[in-house]
Amino acid sequence: MNLKKTLLSVLMILQLCLLVGCDYIEKASKVDDLVTQQELQKSKIEALEKQQ
Repeated sequence: MNLKKTLLSVLMILQLCLLVGCDYIEKASKVDDLVTQQELQKSKIEALEKQQ
């Protein structure tokens, strides 16, 4: 009985860690996309400033 509780607790903790890890990876990916967009916009602004 005690072994079942221990195994169940370990499984619950592993699932929680997996979900949190997936959220972190997704957020990191979005941040990388935003940084890329920001750099692109910055280069476009610099090109427009050179034209003026």
